[in-house]
Amino acid sequence: MTKRQLDDVDRRILALLSADARTSATAIARAVNLSRGAVHQRIARLERTGVITGYTTVLSRSPDDAPHPVTALVMVNLLTPGTPRWRPS
Repeated sequence: MTKRQLDDVDRRILALLSADARTSATAIARAVNLSRGAVHQRIARLERTGVITGYTTVLSRSPDDAPHPVTALVMVNLLTPGTPRWRPS
C-alpha cells in the first residue's frame, strides 16, 4: 500500500477523533464540511494505512478506588575505578 500524505481534512478528522473517539461520522462530516460517506471512507483509509491503529476507553478513577501500592525491586551496582565491570551470567 502506498503511503499518502495527510491533508488538512484528514488532520481535522484525526483531531476530532482524538478528542472523542465516539464522535459520529455525521458530526465529523458537519465539522469538516463533507458527506458522511466521504468521512467514513477517509476514516477507513486512515485505519487501513495504519494512521489509526485502534480505539480505546479511558476510565476515570472514582473516589471509592483504593490507591494501588507499588512494590519495586531496584538493583544498584556500584563500581569503583579499576574494578572489572559486573556481567550477568
